[in-house]
Amino acid sequence: MKLYEGPANHFEVGVAKITQSFASRKIRVGDTWKICLNATVPAGHMKAIFSVIEQPGVGEYPVSITKIKEENCKGFSGYIYLNTATPDDMNFVNLTLTAQIQDMAGHFSAPVISLCQSNPDTPRSPLPPGSSRRRTWGLS
Repeated sequence: MKLYEGPANHFEVGVAKITQSFASRKIRVGDTWKICLNATVPAGHMKAIFSVIEQPGVGEYPVSITKIKEENCKGFSGYIYLNTATPDDMNFVNLTLTAQIQDMAGHFSAPVISLCQSNPDTPRSPLPPGSSRRRTWGLS
């Protein structure tokens, strides 16, 4: 699912870019799913992170809009995260997260898509190097 549906050339120079993303493909039931994003904008300012979660058999959850603080509007390295439900509600659930960055002019970055399956037997996944210095933003 794309949050922004427009002409292919809309993702052009000067628009915010998600330069790197990482997320565990499996999480333990009840854990927090963290999605690491590195983003930059060559010209202009980033305004917000738009995220949508989709669950097969359920559909899409409402869009989450996370404002980007002024000190991070040129670039950031951080997490968005989703706190998962209690174990009985989340056994073997597949989730798809689509995230995009919106700049102050209203342009959207190309989307990044992360897939995840919850499983009570999944060991905790290591985070990428340098992750302790990253900022965090929650999905509402």
